[in-house]
Amino acid sequence: MIFDPGHPAFSKVTCLRIRSGLMHWPGGVLSCVFFALIIASFPVRADTEAAKNLAQLLAGVQSFSASFVQSTLGANGRAVSTQRGSMQIARPNRFRWEVTTPLPLLVVADGTNVYVYDKDLEQVTINSLDPSQLDTPAILLSGDPSRVVESFSVVQQHKGKKNVFALMPLNNSSPYITINLSFAGDQLVEIRMQDSFGQYSIVELRHHAKNTALTPETFSFSIPEGVDILRNYLP
Repeated sequence: MIFDPGHPAFSKVTCLRIRSGLMHWPGGVLSCVFFALIIASFPVRADTEAAKNLAQLLAGVQSFSASFVQSTLGANGRAVSTQRGSMQIARPNRFRWEVTTPLPLLVVADGTNVYVYDKDLEQVTINSLDPSQLDTPAILLSGDPSRVVESFSVVQQHKGKKNVFALMPLNNSSPYITINLSFAGDQLVEIRMQDSFGQYSIVELRHHAKNTALTPETFSFSIPEGVDILRNYLP
């Protein structure tokens, strides 16, 4: 998934469930060797110019919604899990990620906090949102596009009709090794992520809608009665 359970925002139990494949957030892309082969196989534009090109594409998206299919593979390349659901993103710093199968999970960011609701565990985790940290795809896509060049080393590749940006976080504490964003024209169609656990995830985006009106309720969350509440706030 495109949110990181390794951040302090998530409870230990939820992290274990996510890591076990019931819900793997920002997962992966390709292995370093495979990544190097791809770089060598396609025309490449590196770093500053590529980052500016990506920032320009992202700046053209004020809101975005899509359905998704996320496949997570282990370090051995074998399939771990598949999740399906929908996502909505709006600037500044608002997003909604809802998994419907195999188990329901809802993540909502209202611009100030991130709420993670695990219906099966009857648990809500509340985390402070730090928009300065662009090292997860959700915040990258909903945050300030101009800061991409400050946060990532970027390589631009053309693969057939797709324009692919490979992002390597400059922050050594990032949960990701690489994040790949694939565009068809100006439409984001795929996200690939490799995490520090060696897993990688492929998020295929379908039924896209860009710059359409999203209601404020999309990015609001009311805590259900009777659930356990865990709070993790920034100092």
